[in-house]
Amino acid sequence: MPDNITIFSKQIALYGVFINIGTVAGLIVFLILAYKKSKSIERVFGATVLAFALLKWGFFASNIVRGLNYNSFGNIAEMFTVNAGGHFIGRVLLVMAAFPVLYILLFQKFKYEWKDYLDIFCFYLVIQHIFNRIACIFNGCCQGKSVSFLNNGLPARGFEVLSMIILLIVCIKLYIAKKHIFGIFGMWFAMTIFISEFMMKNLDVVYFIGIDAVQYAAIILFIISFVNQKGMHRNS
Repeated sequence: MPDNITIFSKQIALYGVFINIGTVAGLIVFLILAYKKSKSIERVFGATVLAFALLKWGFFASNIVRGLNYNSFGNIAEMFTVNAGGHFIGRVLLVMAAFPVLYILLFQKFKYEWKDYLDIFCFYLVIQHIFNRIACIFNGCCQGKSVSFLNNGLPARGFEVLSMIILLIVCIKLYIAKKHIFGIFGMWFAMTIFISEFMMKNLDVVYFIGIDAVQYAAIILFIISFVNQKGMHRNS
C-alpha cells in the first residue's frame, strides 16, 4: 500500500493527508452543529477555542500515556512542551475531563450549555479517529500482532475504524433523538481502545497486572463517561 502521493512533482505523505482530512471534516461538522444549536457566533467561537485548545495542548496527556506505556519519559519538561506523537486517548481523556469544568468557569452565563457543546465535539473526535487509523494503515504503523492464521496479523487498525464508524452512526441517532452523546461516546471509545490494545503489536510496552498504560487510560475514560452518563439520567 502506497504511503505517499505525488502532486505537481511533490511527494506528500498520505499519513498527514488523512489526519488533515479528519481534522477539516470534523471541524466543519462541529461548527455547523454548534451554530445550529446556539445561533451565536460568539458562543460557538468560545466553545470551539476551548475544545480545540484542550485537544491541541492535550499532547502532554498523550505524552504521559506514551511515557508510561514504554517507561520512557526522557526530559520531563519536554513532556509538556513537545508533541512526541502520543496516543490519541490521552487527548480525548483530557477533553472529556476538563471541558465541563473549564466551560462552567469561563462561561458562567451559559454554563449549562457545556453538555450540548461536548456532545457536538464528540462528532469531531470520532471523525478524527476514523481518519487517524486510516492514516496509520497507509503509514504502516500501529500494526496488529502476528498470528499463524492471518497473513497480515490481527486487524487492530481496521477494528478501530469499523468501531468508530458504528459509533458515528450511534452518535447521529442519539443527536436526532435529542439525547446526550458524550457519555456513550466516552464508554464506547474507551472499550474500543481497551480491546484494540490486546490486538496491537506492542513492542517494549510495560504491562502492569496484564494491561498497559493505554488500557488504564481507557478504564479512566470509561469511568468518567459512565459517571457522566448516570448523571444525565438523574437530571433527565
